[in-house]
Amino acid sequence: IIGAQTASNRLLQYINRGHTFEDVLNAIDILKEYGFNCHLDFIFGLPSETSEDIDENINFFKYILKQNNIKIHSHTFMPLPGSKFENKPAGKVIPLRLQKILRQLISQGKAYGQYQTQLKVAQLIWDIE
Repeated sequence: IIGAQTASNRLLQYINRGHTFEDVLNAIDILKEYGFNCHLDFIFGLPSETSEDIDENINFFKYILKQNNIKIHSHTFMPLPGSKFENKPAGKVIPLRLQKILRQLISQGKAYGQYQTQLKVAQLIWDIE
């Protein structure tokens, strides 16, 4: 599993990932060259995520629809105690345009994960606060 988290370089820098999305693409190329399947962690609803960041993810997911041996392991942002973002709100909403392509990926076996369950938990947290 490659911890991509997002296709947005702006957001990768904001969350201090220490890599660019180009690094992720290079890792994919290397793994595919040696016959490995690629599973990429993506987190939706990250702190400061913008519509442009979401569009970058969607554009990458459209690319994934045409590829073999690449899958998205999807998550909704949940703040972890002790992390830089522990006081940030959990991801609240996944835009419909992103949900649509995620459903396509899931239906083709190219995405999996607990993002829907995590989104429900995040919404419960929002309702409590």
